[in-house]
Amino acid sequence: MRQAKALHPAPGRVSAGAWLLLARDVGIATLADLVLAFPQAGGGGGTGFTCRAARGLGRPVHEDVGHPQGGSDLRRALAALSVVPAAATAR
Repeated sequence: MRQAKALHPAPGRVSAGAWLLLARDVGIATLADLVLAFPQAGGGGGTGFTCRAARGLGRPVHEDVGHPQGGSDLRRALAALSVVPAAATAR
């Protein structure tokens, strides 16, 4: 929880339930060797927070917001490997 509070840009506005989710995000980042993420534009939300946590822990992070017209090259490459569900590649 301490790491989550140190990384959040507005800790005074976070509810108790949200802190549990943010602590979970830090836990995910702690266990990762590499983070491949598809965050919302602007990098906010839980995915953006997890990416910030991973960077703070020294993990390599690749964020790919993609393109509204069919997705990015990374998204297509992962889909070809059957790593990303088809619904995630259709954005």
